[in-house]
Amino acid sequence: HNISLAITDSVKRLTVFRNLEKNNFKVINAVHSRSYISPTAKIGRGNHIKAESIIDTNSTLGSACIVDNNVTIPHDNIIEDGVHLAPGVTLGSSITVGRNSIIGIGSSISTDIMIGEYCIISVGSSVTMNVPDRSMVEGVPGKIIGTRKIQV
Repeated sequence: HNISLAITDSVKRLTVFRNLEKNNFKVINAVHSRSYISPTAKIGRGNHIKAESIIDTNSTLGSACIVDNNVTIPHDNIIEDGVHLAPGVTLGSSITVGRNSIIGIGSSISTDIMIGEYCIISVGSSVTMNVPDRSMVEGVPGKIIGTRKIQV
């Protein structure tokens, strides 16, 4: 059976994805015809890749991710499982975004940055430093404003 996921909660989306695959469902990617994925990009399963998004050379997108409208993922980035890149997010190159993190609308992440697991980057933030797991970041430049409380 083929199935596509449309769950906004990143932790639930990744959990459901893993359970479906364990039960022999084929979780497919939903890729908009007006998105661009480089032939050298590696894409997992169960992703939503929306209109005008770009996944460029040698980047890796895990599984059960949402790459929203007008997101730019340039070369040599690693986006781990369960990540949500909201509309208008722009990444530099050589970035890692950890599992189940959320990058808010219109945010930008500078080159050579590591975003940890379960992080939330607030709307319109500009991240120029590495971000530890479960951090909440806001502002320009982005500053850690708290810790994400989440049951895993």
